[in-house]
Amino acid sequence: MKNFLKAFSTYLKLIVVFVVIVIVAGLDYYSFYERTRKIEVLEALNDRLDTVRVSIIKLEYTLDMFIVARRFEETTVALIKRDIIRLDTELGEIITNPKYFHVINENIMLSDGLVSVAEDWLIVKSEIGSLNEASTQAEVMLIHNAVDLKTILIQEVADRLVTLMHEMRNQVLHDTRTGALWTIGGFISALLIGFFFLYKRIISQARETAMTAMQIKSTEGGARFAVGRGIMGSLAEDLNSMLDELKKDGEAKLRENEALEQFGREKSCQIAAFMALNTVASASLSQDKVLEAGVKEVVRCGSIGAAMVYLDDEHGLRLRASCGMNRTFSSDGAIIPQFIKSIRTDPETTVDIYDTLEEFPNERFGALVKSNGYASLGSVPIHSNGTLYGYLYIANTSTDPLNLETLPFIEAIASSFGTYIGYISRFRQEYDSKHFLEMLINQLPVGVAVYDRSGTCRMINSKQKKFLGVGNDDLVGSFRVFEDDVLVEQGMVTSIRKSYEGFVTEFIINYDPGAIKRFYFNGTPKKLRIKSIPLYDSGGEISNIALLYEEMTDKEESAEGAG
Repeated sequence: MKNFLKAFSTYLKLIVVFVVIVIVAGLDYYSFYERTRKIEVLEALNDRLDTVRVSIIKLEYTLDMFIVARRFEETTVALIKRDIIRLDTELGEIITNPKYFHVINENIMLSDGLVSVAEDWLIVKSEIGSLNEASTQAEVMLIHNAVDLKTILIQEVADRLVTLMHEMRNQVLHDTRTGALWTIGGFISALLIGFFFLYKRIISQARETAMTAMQIKSTEGGARFAVGRGIMGSLAEDLNSMLDELKKDGEAKLRENEALEQFGREKSCQIAAFMALNTVASASLSQDKVLEAGVKEVVRCGSIGAAMVYLDDEHGLRLRASCGMNRTFSSDGAIIPQFIKSIRTDPETTVDIYDTLEEFPNERFGALVKSNGYASLGSVPIHSNGTLYGYLYIANTSTDPLNLETLPFIEAIASSFGTYIGYISRFRQEYDSKHFLEMLINQLPVGVAVYDRSGTCRMINSKQKKFLGVGNDDLVGSFRVFEDDVLVEQGMVTSIRKSYEGFVTEFIINYDPGAIKRFYFNGTPKKLRIKSIPLYDSGGEISNIALLYEEMTDKEESAEGAG
């Protein structure tokens, strides 16, 4: 309760100090504003008196033209009337303007001077008005002299007033500067007093705490704050408790960060391993190169000692790639004569772990791995789409061959092996099928050419090349059936286009290869039966057409002629 009251008292003091500072600042600002406003009023009043002085001089000059120079024309009279109206307005702005009242009334000399100027101006106006009643030149000159005298008096009073206002403005500026200096001095004094109390109450004690904190930093947390009485003693106890907790948290965080860094390094290594494996797989069709690259990455990033890939062949499991084994292993462990197991459906039993090499089914292989300095073995199947191709064996010097955190990585590598082997097998099958199909088509006794939807040649057999007389030149990609001049001239392109709509068409024409202008064919002209057949892709769409070029025999030609 006492601590709470002390804290409340301090806050209350801060609030009071803040309110006092705000009030003093507001009063100071108001005082400065009033002085600035007074300077502005004096400047404006000074400008108006200067204007009156100039107008008096102009009026004197106009009267001299009228009276002395005897220029009685209407223009001169109008000028005099205009100057009188202007002076009435300017003096009225000074005497009756409310913003000048305070400045004029606070200085008796200024107010008396302005009253004197106003009274003399009324006399001048009256004298000028009496010019209309003057009958002789002497009367006119008397009036002129009286007006000159009064205007001189007005000028003198105006000069004194201008000087007086200049002195008043200087006095206000002096008061403003003095007030600013007092304000700055008071503010600096308040700051010094506040800093003194701040130093006594906070800074001196904080310095001791800071020195202890520096000592703690230099000794890596070994030092402690001195526990004493009062608030600082309680603070020291709290800080020491915080240091103990921070030390515990820091040690835990350090261990956690080390584990995270290790985990990050492992994952980065594994990602780099997949990238390296994919790079090799995308650039090579060699199965052995891909497997060699894969086992090296498994050893590098899998926290194991050795890795081997065995694939199934007619003699058992044959070694295709290894890393971490001695030089003789490639010959000594070339074959594991055992049957290949079927894939297990339970994911927990997909990987077989042999804590001791004596547990491995093939005793000779277990002894061979043990002779390389390893104590345990793991077996990861290599499979894809339900087909088991072989196993990725991993060996380690400890009794635990596999870290469970790296198991997904090794299984993923093995799965990549299976996918790659499957794709390579499929590629070879398709390549062999395509090669066989090309051989079959080239051995047909009729000419065959396949065209895509644009009419561009995609395949042509040797029989058709021989008929056209092109030798071994490849027409694929360059010859277009829709630009075949012989077919175009005889109107057969329309029949060929129907095959793209699903129709089988057939026609007989006299075909002269030399008539095709874009190519230099030198084949012998013959009578051909040409059949156009649509070819469907796996989606049921017509993607190509095939033209069969069959040379008609003499008997067929005779039968056709007889028909």
